[in-house]
Amino acid sequence: MRYYQLQESNLEEGGKEFEAAGVEPILPSEVPRVFRLAVSLLPPELQHPERHFQTGSTHAVTSGRAEKLTSSGDMDIMLESEHVAEVFDIKETDPKKRGLAAKRALQQYLIKNAAIHGIPDLVTSIYSINVGMALPIDGKKVQVDFEFVRDAHRVHAFHRHSYDTEGFRGMHKQRLLAGIARNTRTPEHPLGMAWSAFEGLKGRVEDPRKPGETKTAGLITNDIGEVAQILLGDHASPDDLDDTNHILAALARNSRDEAEYESRVKDARDEFAKDPKIPSILTYDEALRA
Repeated sequence: MRYYQLQESNLEEGGKEFEAAGVEPILPSEVPRVFRLAVSLLPPELQHPERHFQTGSTHAVTSGRAEKLTSSGDMDIMLESEHVAEVFDIKETDPKKRGLAAKRALQQYLIKNAAIHGIPDLVTSIYSINVGMALPIDGKKVQVDFEFVRDAHRVHAFHRHSYDTEGFRGMHKQRLLAGIARNTRTPEHPLGMAWSAFEGLKGRVEDPRKPGETKTAGLITNDIGEVAQILLGDHASPDDLDDTNHILAALARNSRDEAEYESRVKDARDEFAKDPKIPSILTYDEALRA
């Protein structure tokens, strides 16, 4: 994968949950230390490299692929939700209650372990799929989010982005994939597909409560290689999912003509056009040259 500059205007990607705690952007030089400190606060069972997965912009630094990365609003570290529940011996069986109990258990562990590490009164919060914290380091605080995800060992790959397309962020890549999935129809999935950034590629079925409409169905695959080939073409690879323009280039190469390409990107083109801050989707000819 290719990693380049993350523009300053992209800092709203993270760092919002703990504004009151005074969090600041994470600089590239700080990333390795922030990552090591954050992981050291986890239970020993979750500190193993195969039990946590760094994603988002800061992964560009720790993976050794960053070139001109300037800063990031937060650090995302993905955890397998069931692993956390097992570590804390959560007895609850209802999925939602089990997940919340695991988050609360991790939150309390982080607070207690941080105090042992000389970090009293660690500010934490549970929100969405995250247990987040305002982590003090080098005289400032930075936001670190532990994300609870099923099949994290696979899903994390969907959140390792390149930043060589100015103006686009990881969220735009996910929205582009969602639009392409809706307009990808096969004999097995004549109603199109659905994209979930934290689950994978899913099917669509008729919604019995809303005649003429569809709803999300079961998982098709969460293997990044299979996702690339299903959505972008038989010769596509995981690297083609690096960012928006790599996706568009692969889609153009594998489309029969301009009409097919435009039919697949129409949803994203219409959506992005509503926001002047988002660059335009490449035309078919532009994508072929990308």
